[in-house]
Amino acid sequence: MRAGRWVAMALIAGSIVVAPSTAQAGVNGWTPTALTGVQIGDLEVVPTPTPRLLAATGSNVYRSDNLGTSWEPSTSGLPDPSFTKTAADRATPGVVYATSPATVGGAVRTFRSVDSGSSWTADSTGMTSAVSPITVGPSGGVVAGGATVWVRPAGNPPQTWTDPYGLVQNVRSVAVDPTNQKAYWANEQPIGTYNIGRAGGPSGGGLPGNAYIYALAFGSDGYLWAAGADGVHRSITNPLVPPLLAGSPTNALSIWVDPANPLIAWVGTSTGVHYTLDGGATWVDTNFGGTAIDIVVITKDDVMTAFAGGLNGVFAYTLQLPVNPAPTPVISGAAKVGQTLTAVPGGTWSNGSTVTYQWFQSGNPAPIGSGTSYRVAPAQVGSQITVQATGTKPGFSAVTRTSQPTATVAKGVLDAATPTIKGKAEVGKKLKARPGTWTTGAKLSYAWYAGKKQIRGATTKTYKLTAAQQGKRITVKVTGTLAGYETATKSSKPTPKVP
Repeated sequence: MRAGRWVAMALIAGSIVVAPSTAQAGVNGWTPTALTGVQIGDLEVVPTPTPRLLAATGSNVYRSDNLGTSWEPSTSGLPDPSFTKTAADRATPGVVYATSPATVGGAVRTFRSVDSGSSWTADSTGMTSAVSPITVGPSGGVVAGGATVWVRPAGNPPQTWTDPYGLVQNVRSVAVDPTNQKAYWANEQPIGTYNIGRAGGPSGGGLPGNAYIYALAFGSDGYLWAAGADGVHRSITNPLVPPLLAGSPTNALSIWVDPANPLIAWVGTSTGVHYTLDGGATWVDTNFGGTAIDIVVITKDDVMTAFAGGLNGVFAYTLQLPVNPAPTPVISGAAKVGQTLTAVPGGTWSNGSTVTYQWFQSGNPAPIGSGTSYRVAPAQVGSQITVQATGTKPGFSAVTRTSQPTATVAKGVLDAATPTIKGKAEVGKKLKARPGTWTTGAKLSYAWYAGKKQIRGATTKTYKLTAAQQGKRITVKVTGTLAGYETATKSSKPTPKVP
């Protein structure tokens, strides 16, 4: 598969364990597979109906058809077991390649299998130098690197290997851009200068001296990922000099990018394994606790099982992916007391998800409400409101998305009716104010007027007319107050003149 760093280590005779194991991949934790006690140089997944794992150790090639529960040698047809790299052809099921970085008797040792690695035949026609890193593009074209870059177009029977780019020494890794099928490689030439080269163009140059790129991989979106000593790089606008992702794991030796979701990547480093689900913006340390020379991932039913090859075997880690897609909610409605705010999903959640909502007020960590709607209360005046949507789904980890905050909550507007006056406007008669319907809880007060002048002491719901009001038209004003609302006053229509 993609080139990872080969770490030299003496193997202890008899330490390889290939017997069936009952260990299963730990959920959010690493568990050893049955292949232990040996340094792993390369891992690959052959996408047969039941995914097959291949592990190259430099002293043997192993295969597992049960996700590492048991392993068996897979060297039929190989002249010796000292192969270090493998690469599966996803365009042609069952086709896989194996390479050795050394020649024997002048013979280049690149082999091909058409039965998922069960048996091998020599496949190095045209090659004149040994290769180690090898990859197969989405259309079946093959690229291999060593003292130079060898390429071969897709075809069956296999085509002849050619060296179309000239001498490119010390090729560490190769990759193919899925958007245009161009070959890329990472090389060191001269010693201490690290470049990324591309078919049909010059090497990039300009990488910092501590970059020391070990591995390349492309996402389906055309972004190039580069794992190096200084961290992980990623770019689509300038893949020959990809910028470093801030906060990415350093001493990165290998990288795997999800073919279905180019924002998901796993990185093996000299001290562990990390993954990102957001294109490298954030990283999670899986606490592998050792050197991860290579890593591959199998995804089934949105559960990812990562396999890391280290100094002491192959280990497995199961990650329950977060619910995806998980859109951020949007709040609809006016941020005023008494108004109802509504949580709008903002997109479509993953099929089968259960979504719940909680409402929050700024400065208060405790939820103030739940459900898809919330009626703004007086206590929220002067604050902002957000809503959180949490999606759950069996077999996935829950995801919570928080909306943007509303504008600062303003006082509400009281529902206020225009009052009417009941009774005859005659001296000695009692008039009664009918306030109409106001916002529930509003406190109402009254003020009676004769013409434009307020009648002193007339502040109740009723008023008995006196001779002082003769010749005047009578009105009543109703004022409503309620915490969290603007004060409102409504005036009735005037009565006829008091005779």
